[in-house]
Amino acid sequence: MPMSDDEIRKILTDYDAELAEANAELRKRRAERLQAALDSGRSQADIIRVTGKSREAVRQFLDPAAADAAAAAKRNARAASRAS
Repeated sequence: MPMSDDEIRKILTDYDAELAEANAELRKRRAERLQAALDSGRSQADIIRVTGKSREAVRQFLDPAAADAAAAAKRNARAASRAS
């Protein structure tokens, strides 16, 4: 019996959820490593200069919850556009 439309859509929904979980873990590890750089005596300005990232990007890097919220907003926007 062929898969239903809902079953096919669920593949993408499940993928997005699994990807979000994996990305959350990676963001957490990045935050820990960047925090270690700060703890070693480097400044946030050093991280910004070395990485070439904006102050806001580095702030999100250091705060996984902020990065998770930004990622969730993007995911929800993608899901809403797919459902249309």
